[in-house]
Amino acid sequence: KDDEKPKSRSEELAEALQLVPHPEGGFFRETFRSTVGVSWTDGTGATVGRDASTAIYYLLSDDATSAFHRLDDDEVWHLYEADCPLWIH
Repeated sequence: KDDEKPKSRSEELAEALQLVPHPEGGFFRETFRSTVGVSWTDGTGATVGRDASTAIYYLLSDDATSAFHRLDDDEVWHLYEADCPLWIH
């Protein structure tokens, strides 16, 4: 329609990649989940487990932020499209 405003690049990407809102802010879609699991014993003696690896697309628009949080797992980040550096604190 003529009265519709053009989509932002973030909106275009979210639609093209079929992203959904992420609980910590931004948008995401899982793209891979390993069929292999890993397990270990935690400090209480309980066995804990999870998938060996997962991968997601994650998008923050220009006006969005992600809540600061501590990670207990390794993460790999790929920056595909941006007009400025990615700062992680």
